[in-house]
Amino acid sequence: MSLFYTKIDKLYGIILKKYSFGEGHASFVVLDSMKGKLEIFSFGSDREKSRRRSILLVSNLIEGLIYCPKSAEYWSLKEVNLVRQYLNIKRNLKRLAYMYLLLEVVDLFLDFEELLPSSLFDNIVFSFEMLDKENEYEKYVFYTIFHFFKDEGILPWISNIEILSTYLDEAKKKFTIGDGSKRFIIDILEINNIKQIRSKKISNSVINNLLDFISIIVEKERKVKINSLNLFI
Repeated sequence: MSLFYTKIDKLYGIILKKYSFGEGHASFVVLDSMKGKLEIFSFGSDREKSRRRSILLVSNLIEGLIYCPKSAEYWSLKEVNLVRQYLNIKRNLKRLAYMYLLLEVVDLFLDFEELLPSSLFDNIVFSFEMLDKENEYEKYVFYTIFHFFKDEGILPWISNIEILSTYLDEAKKKFTIGDGSKRFIIDILEINNIKQIRSKKISNSVINNLLDFISIIVEKERKVKINSLNLFI
């Protein structure tokens, strides 16, 4: 190991966020499959001629090496390669909206270097694959989000009217979760493999109802509005 590093580690993750600063520098929030959510700095990667610039884009799946400089307490990017990018998602505003929704929700609730809930990383990757190539892609994003809410202990007991009513009162929201939405959530929470929902259908009314429900949960638990919902038209 170099005398300039205190530690060096492998990286395999999804880029959740990117911030540019200085002259061609950037910091990234990356969801690593093993280490959870990390903030990683990459100096010079945002310059126009940098090879890394086209790799380090939000939603890209990347792998490489990160290190912690001896004189600092942050991760810095040493090597990076592109594993997968989702070009079809970025060509369609609706698909893009669902992609950003999923990334934003995960980022809001995960602490840095927190142990990831079971299957979260794999569910996100599979959801992106479906967003990139399938026509009925919404259910995969909802599956991932509601399983994530359940694992984080923030999903209200929707089958109990009194508990749900109390939850909505605390959120100060007038909202009715439809029977179809309840059935969908209950059904998908009983399925442990996201690939098994391929044949499941979901109507537009349920989709809109679930988006509203996710918004309410986020506002109640994090006191913020979901920015990516502005992309839904």
